[in-house]
Amino acid sequence: MPTYTFEHLKTGETHTTLCTWKEAEELVNGGEYRMLPSAPMIVRSTGSITGKIDGGFNDVLQKIKKANRGSTIQTK
Repeated sequence: MPTYTFEHLKTGETHTTLCTWKEAEELVNGGEYRMLPSAPMIVRSTGSITGKIDGGFNDVLQKIKKANRGSTIQTK
């Protein structure tokens, strides 16, 4: 679920909450809060992508490499 930052219109206080888009819309439509723009949180995976490939896909890569001389496809 994403996080959204809201500002209370009367007090100016801000808070960040974890909620669905529907819940965020309901809070804003209530008239007491406004949603503040913010950058999305970007999550990257850690480690090598080749370490997460299953055996079946690795077999396909090996067949491609074998059929194409000079191929630089990396396999396990």
